[in-house]
Amino acid sequence: MDGYAFCVGLTSLKALYQNRADLVGLIRSSTFLIRRAIPRNHTSQRGSFSLRVQRLGELVDMYHSRETTDLRDKVYALLGMSSDRQNFAQLSPNYTVARKDVLTRLLSSLVGDEVAVDTWDDEEVAVIRGSGAIIGQVSAIAGDRANEDRQVVDVLLRVTPRSERIKAQWTLQPFAKAIERDDLICILQGSNTPAHCSAT
Repeated sequence: MDGYAFCVGLTSLKALYQNRADLVGLIRSSTFLIRRAIPRNHTSQRGSFSLRVQRLGELVDMYHSRETTDLRDKVYALLGMSSDRQNFAQLSPNYTVARKDVLTRLLSSLVGDEVAVDTWDDEEVAVIRGSGAIIGQVSAIAGDRANEDRQVVDVLLRVTPRSERIKAQWTLQPFAKAIERDDLICILQGSNTPAHCSAT
């Protein structure tokens, strides 16, 4: 069965899980990948297998809250599914590297060298210190009826601190924590990808 057919069947069961916030996030992040699944047989020049389904940063956004007995398993599994694996040579699977160092390397690779990242070996927590700017705020949330594994958000963007806000609508991949109304859109110095953070 291909991924699209599986997701169509799962959508028909939506009434069973739509009021379960704990399940909706899990299902959305899974169907986002499954819906686009086709038989893949990509092998890099080094002979390692990669699913190449999504950029690593996007996979981390979707799956960082999933549980694992070893943080390194989670990072290396997501690396194996990433479409931009070649950009993360410093993350090649290596279980002699301490967990906190794997997390530091991952975050430094994703947010850039212009921020400082502090991590700990016994927790999946990181403190990121650096400069950044708030560039917008989520003003409304809607579902994408065509793709229930995505989230449609209305955003009020501000190009410069004194400019008027520009209204935009973004269709986004699912996140481990769903975007909510009034969440802030920010960008860290040295990064070219905006991030969202809770307003509460």
